[in-house]
Amino acid sequence: MNVENEYMELLKSWCDGLIGLQFKEENNPRLDGGIFCPSCMMIHGRCHDAIYPMMVLADRFNEEKYLTAAKRLFQWSENLLCDDGSYYNDAQNDWAGITVFSVIALTHALEFHASLLSEQEKELWEARLYRTAEWVFQTITPQFDVNINYHAACAEAMALTGTYFQREKYLRRSDEMADFCMRYISEEGLFFGEGKPRDDVSPKGCRPVDIGYNVEESLASLLAYGTIRKNELVHAEVKRMLWAHLEFMNPDGGWDNTVGTRNYKWSYWGSRTSDGCQLAYGLLGDEEPIFSEASYRNIQLYKQCTHDGLLYGGTDYYAHGELPCVHHTFCKAKALALLLDSGAVNVTPSELPSEHLVPIKYWPVIDTYRMARGGFIATVTAYDIEYKPGGHASGGTMTMLWHRNVGMIMASSTVEYALIEPTNGQLSLKKSGHRPMTMRLETCGGPYLSSAYDYRAVFKHDAAMSGMAVCLEASGHLTDRLQKAVSSGRDGAYRFCYRMEESGVMIRAVVEECAEMVRWVIPLVGKHEGGLECLTGKNRFRICGECGHVILELDREPEEVNPIFFLNGGFEGWEVVLCMEKGEAGRCWIRVET
Repeated sequence: MNVENEYMELLKSWCDGLIGLQFKEENNPRLDGGIFCPSCMMIHGRCHDAIYPMMVLADRFNEEKYLTAAKRLFQWSENLLCDDGSYYNDAQNDWAGITVFSVIALTHALEFHASLLSEQEKELWEARLYRTAEWVFQTITPQFDVNINYHAACAEAMALTGTYFQREKYLRRSDEMADFCMRYISEEGLFFGEGKPRDDVSPKGCRPVDIGYNVEESLASLLAYGTIRKNELVHAEVKRMLWAHLEFMNPDGGWDNTVGTRNYKWSYWGSRTSDGCQLAYGLLGDEEPIFSEASYRNIQLYKQCTHDGLLYGGTDYYAHGELPCVHHTFCKAKALALLLDSGAVNVTPSELPSEHLVPIKYWPVIDTYRMARGGFIATVTAYDIEYKPGGHASGGTMTMLWHRNVGMIMASSTVEYALIEPTNGQLSLKKSGHRPMTMRLETCGGPYLSSAYDYRAVFKHDAAMSGMAVCLEASGHLTDRLQKAVSSGRDGAYRFCYRMEESGVMIRAVVEECAEMVRWVIPLVGKHEGGLECLTGKNRFRICGECGHVILELDREPEEVNPIFFLNGGFEGWEVVLCMEKGEAGRCWIRVET
């Protein structure tokens, strides 16, 4: 199936949306050529990466507006170009590591589309590229103390510029960085190093893993390196890792990054500021047909989240009235541009690994179980790597529940919302309903304690089959965001018991020891427009969807039912709250009607 026109149409829509926000202020070089972001009300420093997709369209359609936009972006980028050859991330953010991504984008623009430039313009662009590539060479080494994605990107950038400029020292550095990255592969095939420190090993032996950054950036860069340098060992290892990571793609093309170390940037289609899984899966589609299908399904999510030429940060952002951040659009546009330039536009219809998951699989490197039964897929985690306090949920929490007929049902991300990277996040004006989508037990008064904070929680035994059901149990203690339990009789011991059957999922929460009332918060994904309907009694609810309904049945009447939305993940939902006392158990059943 050739999808070139479909990809081109989406890329054109995105670039037209960006051009509509590009400043045309010839008398003000600080603004002229920059792209205004509606949600962040600023010009993102990395917007000049859109030079490459603009050049692709200028070449394909011979339309002056795209070439003009690219040239004006190049000129505007001088506003953030430092005397050492690096770019600032933003005018108020001195992080310069992102220079490596600008080097990659500008190299692609020149290697594929330099014919659009005059000789003088080409020399100017190449001089800039050489200057920034030299900064990358001098700065990003194995000793550079950053997340592993920068080392992987350096391997690609040095391979590209080493080939373009025929600089042997760049090529040697690319080999060095790729060899360095090969040390960061877990036994299961997950790439790790997205942590502070990068080499962190938790008390449980876990490593810092972020599915979003891996599939949308690091593995793509290592694949590009392996292709350019004809390194068959790296190529084979990347392919193995791509197969392992693909188990975290749901059948609708969304990524389960609910336990990722950097899921403060998670949106269901990927990660907010990385380029897209197409750079790995799409470009390997000829070798592995399923990869082309994965790339294509993910692009369908992009299309679903695109409105007026801009990619919104999640499936429900637009409906909820949240504005789009242009960072998503100009980053993902680069991936589509390279697919088109590389001719990777054929899709072989295939079934994804997540459509044939085994009932139980354990991932030791992230202390996480994946369970599948009767159309349901669930993720349950006690992962204990901390990127920032209040980050990904732990404590034996079911962070994701998905069903083939209704899509996402539970979608945890961070336990708290915080602008970890202030210029790479956004805020909601609808503060009253902006709340985490993490299922949790929490205290009602006094110091705030939560089950989702507990990195010391343990699985009581391995997940197992009981008849036709998959069963799993976890136990822990209510703790604060700094992993401290409060004494004076507030032991806060709890248990979660999960049972997944063909017909539905049962969750049992037990408060074993606590001095006061505990709230059990159960957030379920569901569009507000469809509504939540109370069925017979006051403990059964229906959340209406387009292709089916989610039925929630409780063992008691809830104290509260509130419409909520969370920017991380990007889902609208309903927060159902039960109150429980010491020694009390609560139950809920989740089923799907079609």
